[in-house]
Amino acid sequence: MSKPFFCLLMLAFLGACSSTRTMGTGNEPFTGSTGTGQTDTNAPLSLLAAIETTGEKIAEELPPNSRVAIVAFESSSEALSNFIMEELNGALFDRGIEVADRQNLEFVYQELNFQMSGDVSDETAKSIGRFLGADMVITGQLIRTGGSYRYRTSAIHVEQATLVSVTRLTVENDREIRQLIETLNNQQTRVTGTRYGVREDTLPRTAGSFLDRGIMFLRQDEYDKALSDFNMAIRFDPNMGMAYWLRARVSFTNVTAAPQIPSRSNADRRPSEPLFAFDGWLLEERTRAFTQIQADYSQAIRLIPNDPRIYLERANFNQYRFFNVSAYEDYNQTIRLDPNAEAAYVGRGELYLGASLQGEWIVNLANWMADRQQAGQYGELRIERDLDKAILEFNQAIRINPNYALAYFRRGMAYSRKEDYGRAIADFNRALRLSPNDPLMHFERGMAYYRIRDFNRAVTDMEAAVRINSDVYNWNNTLRDARRSQAEASRP
Repeated sequence: MSKPFFCLLMLAFLGACSSTRTMGTGNEPFTGSTGTGQTDTNAPLSLLAAIETTGEKIAEELPPNSRVAIVAFESSSEALSNFIMEELNGALFDRGIEVADRQNLEFVYQELNFQMSGDVSDETAKSIGRFLGADMVITGQLIRTGGSYRYRTSAIHVEQATLVSVTRLTVENDREIRQLIETLNNQQTRVTGTRYGVREDTLPRTAGSFLDRGIMFLRQDEYDKALSDFNMAIRFDPNMGMAYWLRARVSFTNVTAAPQIPSRSNADRRPSEPLFAFDGWLLEERTRAFTQIQADYSQAIRLIPNDPRIYLERANFNQYRFFNVSAYEDYNQTIRLDPNAEAAYVGRGELYLGASLQGEWIVNLANWMADRQQAGQYGELRIERDLDKAILEFNQAIRINPNYALAYFRRGMAYSRKEDYGRAIADFNRALRLSPNDPLMHFERGMAYYRIRDFNRAVTDMEAAVRINSDVYNWNNTLRDARRSQAEASRP
């Protein structure tokens, strides 16, 4: 929320009421204990007074140096929920409590494949809190009940799964709150800012605030800055599992985004140049980066042992490196923790298919040789190709998610290798309906058409693949062959 807008909003709201963040004499609620960590009162309060009461109570009951995440608040509108979360953030901030940056919430929801909603389960809230490196997560509700509102908050310990604090309050349904709701609902644009979030130009001072800013940079695809902040988060707190996880992800992205095609062949290498030097990325540098990424994923798993997504990412990383046995074991563990992890079934199917995440995209023989050699040194063996097992894995992924384009595509590849081109093309068709701009899908379908001598459709698909991505040298060669075959077939 921009500062000018917020000030105008608060002036409009506070001008109609005498309540401020410091409750006036005579409006202090009677607070009676209803159990460990619980506060209940029927004395009606203003909304801001209820928020202040919550902030004070949570601050008193949290262990020292706690980091909290306000992950959801259910109310009659998104604007009202955001207002309450922002005010509660401020109430905690004023009392010295570190609150995870709410600007990252939408990114976290997308990462966890959750729907943005004020009504979230305790398990969902804990997953969000864990992602944000929080010790506690706070959720709440403001629900209309007759002539007033019922205001409730819960603070849950992320790892211990214990309820730390519950507050239940009655909020007056008076002119003040009605005017606030009307003002918020009349906003012309959605306000997504926050007064308490990190910014690029502010220096974080805690592991959590470095994590917050690192996630902000990650959202903006500024990977080097994100990596630097995750490094600092780990330096401040060596037990912050999420920082290791995200550092591994960013580092892996940086490595795979590095130039993959040699500047010139090794035959033209000058004697002073090391073998396999390409565009600034030396084999030794890749090896060091891969070793660190592996260590970071392993440390993240040690600190966050039951999150299937970390195993899945490490499996994808190992598959990329041709450490296929390790990848297979991690896919298995992913499925044990989450039997509906469709991506893990596709990963196992890819291993049986013999197509790693690089698949037909291997354009750097030196990298391939180096990783295969390193895999051999660590005793890794290649998973034997078994197209029938691959198809079974892809079938399972499709049963879980009938709209999973990659599963149809990989199953189509398996059928194509079995020379069952009819089924292959049918699967490629389904995949392209779901993901129409994927060049590899167009190319593979074009190859299937080519093998059944439907050269017109083969050329159309290959042209589409090259039009979307013209950098794959072999595709251009294959397209020329297909055009030649098309021309020959058209001759009388």
